[in-house]
Amino acid sequence: MIDEVIEECSNILAGRSVVSEWEIERVARRAILRVLGSEAIGKNFDEVVNEVKSSFLNEPISVKSLHFSECFELNGEKFYHLHVCKPESDEISFAYEEMLKSKRYVKAIGEVKDLFVKFFEGYSSKDGFIQEFLGKNKYAVSVFLIEDVGEDLEYHKKIAEKYDGEYAVVALTEKDIFPFLRFFKRHSEEVKKSGFYIWVADEERKYIDPFIGYPKDVKLWKKFKNPKAASIVNSLWRVKVEEID
Repeated sequence: MIDEVIEECSNILAGRSVVSEWEIERVARRAILRVLGSEAIGKNFDEVVNEVKSSFLNEPISVKSLHFSECFELNGEKFYHLHVCKPESDEISFAYEEMLKSKRYVKAIGEVKDLFVKFFEGYSSKDGFIQEFLGKNKYAVSVFLIEDVGEDLEYHKKIAEKYDGEYAVVALTEKDIFPFLRFFKRHSEEVKKSGFYIWVADEERKYIDPFIGYPKDVKLWKKFKNPKAASIVNSLWRVKVEEID
């Protein structure tokens, strides 16, 4: 399994010359989703993530692994680049932005998962890479960035099939609404047809809101900070997304 995850990470990072450890961890989580799908529910893959980081940054454990062997620091953060090339300034700038997003994401995962334990109070829970909650209905919940959800939509749809649509992909809030507007324009109809949900979590202000779709257990609706958010998005944002690429 580790070889498949490493290969998928290499596919995601193809063409990149410089990365951070934070981004590799984020990419490793996407690769686990792609390789294992619903088999990742309720299981812990911290060791796999660490093996991926070691393979990419220290010593490759697979012939399919990229190897970012050279290290430099920028604003107190470590970055790694391929031995065969010196990264251009625009590549470093891109890697820096990806590091900021990835660092926040990785650090927020545990806090968001704790929010969902409270959200599904009264349900039994199974922790893991993808959480599972059992009660009036059965739910699976995963945490990813909204841009990554768009790129990995087919894999999320397969998990939703296992849960009769009661699958929520939770994205972190962004500094502006454009990533969500873009996602809504490109993917909202497909998400609705597949029957699963996209919700939004703010790990600092400790709240969850619906973005696309509501759970069948209506008693859960009051757990959202703004239960009407998805309805507002559906009725108002559709008008605004036409100019978003």
